[in-house]
Amino acid sequence: MKDNEGNGQIKLVNTHKPMNKNRFFLGWLILQLVVLGGWAGIHEWQRQHGPRVFLKLAPVDPHDILRGRYQAIAFEVERVPKEVVARSSLGDGSKLEWGKPLWLVLQQGTNQWHEVASIHRDHPEGEEHVIRAQYANDWSDWDQKTETSVSRGLRVSLGMDRYFIPANHPDIPRGTNHVVLGEVSIGKSGNPQLERLLIDGKPY
Repeated sequence: MKDNEGNGQIKLVNTHKPMNKNRFFLGWLILQLVVLGGWAGIHEWQRQHGPRVFLKLAPVDPHDILRGRYQAIAFEVERVPKEVVARSSLGDGSKLEWGKPLWLVLQQGTNQWHEVASIHRDHPEGEEHVIRAQYANDWSDWDQKTETSVSRGLRVSLGMDRYFIPANHPDIPRGTNHVVLGEVSIGKSGNPQLERLLIDGKPY
């Protein structure tokens, strides 16, 4: 664009920068919408079509006051007994690094919920329910009689350690007087997604 200032000189005005900035912002906005839409679509597909299992919650610390209405939760399958480790393709579980992906083969036990049948370093083929976890640490208990640490197996993490408590809902009950189950969907890649909780067979 030319601008005559009356002094015989011509001043050139650059009109392209604002347009380029607008295009950049529009492209960035579209990219964000595509990413969010894709993420929501994957989770919705898993919710609608992924296989589901029931996992029993393990006792943990109660309501976490630092996180408001979020309550700490854990699942029994996150503690893998050493006899299960011994009969799996994992070997003795040595030389595992924190956060390393592991694969749990789940089978329904004598009760309604599923339990760990085996644990593997790689995704096992031909199994119906395989869930992805991460190695956390060794599982051991302190023996007061011998005053030594007794190995119990391995601890893994499913990445579902917090549950949001809806308004007007009581805290999740603890102890052995109630059976608390998590209905978990399993994606194509084995990633678990907690859909809902059941308290003594009734939706929470």
